[in-house]
Amino acid sequence: MQFLFVDDLLGHRYARPMAQSKWHRADPGKSFLRGTSMSTLSVRRAVAGLVIGLLWLAVPGCNKGSSNNKLEGIYHGTAGGPITITLKGGKATVQLQNDTKTLDYKVEGNKLKILNPQEGDVEFTINEDGTLTGQLGVMSKNAS
Repeated sequence: MQFLFVDDLLGHRYARPMAQSKWHRADPGKSFLRGTSMSTLSVRRAVAGLVIGLLWLAVPGCNKGSSNNKLEGIYHGTAGGPITITLKGGKATVQLQNDTKTLDYKVEGNKLKILNPQEGDVEFTINEDGTLTGQLGVMSKNAS
């Protein structure tokens, strides 16, 4: 009797007699992958799934947007100056007395850079206490 063998992606070998259409596991306790048992393959698959799951959870935490969300809010000069900076939705609205400009900003590490192509960029250092220190002095966030 002649047999037809087929290997699937999970390492299982199936066989069927050439005269029949029903497939049977050729060796239910073993995989053709280097002679490892099915329980060893199950452990390997479980570990691989765990690693992939942890990476899936860790990668979104590396997103730049997450640090931008912590920065969002309204900042005022600690000395009570006439400037207000509002960070929201990736935009910085800078208000100096009656003049208001909405500009883009970007965060790189502990630096916040408000991008102003006409008058030049303004850079702040993001301090651990949440204040911003830069050319305009120290800015603190309103409690919300």
